Amino acid sequence: MKKLNLLFLFLTCMLACQLYQGQAYPVATCSSNVDNMTYSVMRSNTIANEKQRMAFIIPASQLSDIANGTITSTYFKRATASGSLNADTTFKIYLKNTSATDFGSTAPDWATEIGSATLVYDSNPQTAVGSTSGFKQFQHATNFVYTAGSNLAVYTEYVQTTAQASSIFWQYEYSGPCINSSNSNTTKYLGTTGTFGATLTSSNYRRPVIGFDATVPPPTTPPSCTTISAPANAATGVSLTPTITWAATPITSSYVINMGTTPGGTNILNGVDVGNVTSYAIPAATPLTYSTQYYVTVIPKNVVGMATGCTENTFTTLSMPCPSVSSPSASATGVSTIPTIVWGAVTGATGYKLTVGTTSGGTDLLNNVDLGNVTSYAFSAPLNISTTYYYTVTAYNASTNSTGCTVRSFTTTSVPPPANDNCAGAVTLTVNPDLACGVTTSANTLGASLSMAATPCNGNPDDDVWFKFVATNTAHTVTLSNIVSTGSTTASDMYFQVLSGACGSQTSLLCSDPNTNIVGVLTPGETYYVRVYTYSGAGYNTSFNICIGTPPPPPVNDACSGAIPLMVGGAFATNAITTTNVGAVTDGTTSCQTNRGDNVWYSVVVPASGSITIETQGVTGSGLLDTILSVHSGTCGSLTSIACDDDNGVGNYSLVTLTGQTPGTTLYVSVWRYTGSAGGTSTTGQFMVSAYDASLLATNEVNNSKNAIKAYPNPFSDVLNISDVADVKNILVTDISGRLVKTISNPASALHLGDLKQGMYLVTLEMKDGSKQTIKTIKK
Repeated sequence: MKKLNLLFLFLTCMLACQLYQGQAYPVATCSSNVDNMTYSVMRSNTIANEKQRMAFIIPASQLSDIANGTITSTYFKRATASGSLNADTTFKIYLKNTSATDFGSTAPDWATEIGSATLVYDSNPQTAVGSTSGFKQFQHATNFVYTAGSNLAVYTEYVQTTAQASSIFWQYEYSGPCINSSNSNTTKYLGTTGTFGATLTSSNYRRPVIGFDATVPPPTTPPSCTTISAPANAATGVSLTPTITWAATPITSSYVINMGTTPGGTNILNGVDVGNVTSYAIPAATPLTYSTQYYVTVIPKNVVGMATGCTENTFTTLSMPCPSVSSPSASATGVSTIPTIVWGAVTGATGYKLTVGTTSGGTDLLNNVDLGNVTSYAFSAPLNISTTYYYTVTAYNASTNSTGCTVRSFTTTSVPPPANDNCAGAVTLTVNPDLACGVTTSANTLGASLSMAATPCNGNPDDDVWFKFVATNTAHTVTLSNIVSTGSTTASDMYFQVLSGACGSQTSLLCSDPNTNIVGVLTPGETYYVRVYTYSGAGYNTSFNICIGTPPPPPVNDACSGAIPLMVGGAFATNAITTTNVGAVTDGTTSCQTNRGDNVWYSVVVPASGSITIETQGVTGSGLLDTILSVHSGTCGSLTSIACDDDNGVGNYSLVTLTGQTPGTTLYVSVWRYTGSAGGTSTTGQFMVSAYDASLLATNEVNNSKNAIKAYPNPFSDVLNISDVADVKNILVTDISGRLVKTISNPASALHLGDLKQGMYLVTLEMKDGSKQTIKTIKK
């Protein structure tokens, strides 16, 4: 005898399919339709003096694996992990072999039913139930022998004297192959408060989730044969990866499969033991062959031996299917004279053949030509215009091919294709030296075909035409304009794709819409291709102009490292400069506006007052109508934002005033273009920028009212002469960035400055009365 801890889970076979002392016993796998209730097995809720009696019948078909076995424990499944049973509860379990399939429609008498049953458990269940969820074992005091072929009646009785602190829920099953949902008399129960009645008054088709431990005698004979249910015997059109399914048989530990292409053959599966399961799927990695008859036998097996004389089933796999053609559409008209036929791959096919003719089934163009393992075919030469063509695509492999495939047709357009309908005929475009597009090329998609897959471009392309240009710069713009649709009242959408490399072996660099787009990373002298295509469907053709432009080079101050120095004046107009952000690339950050770009950089040295105002203003005729201004401390590459302004200046221009700054410190200023749509569209262009401090204006006014000391010659070579130094205490010489390069105390009228580098300098005269005068000079 072998001890079998077998839980018959009439739900999911969670425990019943486990291995017990070297042998697995399957049970029926039921649906997932379960629910939780407080009175499924034990009426363990929060009411005092509660009682529950229940009776249900398990059919013999679900008990074959414990035939003639001795049941030593019963299991019920607790659904929740909260609450424990009180110490005054009692629980009884009775078992009985029966030929009855249900209890009938009359309420059964409890005493009569249990009178012929065996009381296997009668104890306080507190310890067995515990405080966790899952299956709970109730060890029998008296063992019970289940008679093979009998149905099994289970009776439970639960009594609690005091109310539970919280309800305990148990799982029950209410549908699936384990439950006969049309027969409510398979389960009877009685829940009560107080005294039990004599009969079980209620009925339904629900049953607690239950399991058993059993000691089962080893089989003395091999199992009987099973019946294959799928594929059905003599079935045709079966998948190349079918699932073979059979019925479970008693006293079976596993199943062996033989399969071949001849009766009794084993060239596909030769005595393969698939375990104690009831199905086996042919792996997708090793599919069967099209249009082939197979013979299969499933043989149950146990420790004694294998079943003998089992019936062999046969089935035939499906024929190789015909490819599914996606383009041209069936009976399409207006098709390009250089069309591409496209179809889907067929599983198991190693190649495809194409037949094309000018009559249905005709072969005058292509006669069953082997194309190899591809999924498209592009005609190499133009077909005739206004002509109907008939074609068939078939699939094949080493052993078979698809047959009876549909003859499809399409009719070519009445317009011949343009010369640039494919990459090889690409039209050469003139590269403009600027963005003005002085030279454009007119084109049309009329008669064009789709010559290349759209990926990775946008849209769903219909027809495309090709252009090429030789790069003269590392970046160029592509512009489509004057787009006019014909054949429809709605203008068709257009896209373009820029590619590098030779025709047939190209890499996509840019995919875009009709707006002007910059293509970067170009190599001057290299040829690049532009593929323009419509997104509108058959019958829609579009004319357009195409232009290749050249963006201007970036300004010298496009990056912080090239910042242009600003000279601090007494007012905006004193030292304002006219500058531009045309060609600038966005870098850095701002704190006051996210819609910004195309910024350029400036630097300024904080004057002695520690106060400075930085402002932008417009230039007549410029497209730059709205600026953002940010000021930063630190060094290029390690800047800290200290101020930012959007529209505090004149109109939509910017102004920042700083106080308490450290004199002599260099600040970095970034001027941005507002890129949002509020207030109108602003483009790149010229603008004015200035740094000033009103205290300098007051000093200059004092100086000018007293005298006007001159410096000469200006520009000078080595010596700069001062016209009157009688009242001059010190002379300070600073470069254009504001850096002090020389200090001369009690100067003479001739200043020897030959050691200075060429450039502009500020010569500041500090007068004995405390006033100052600054003179701009240039060292040659």
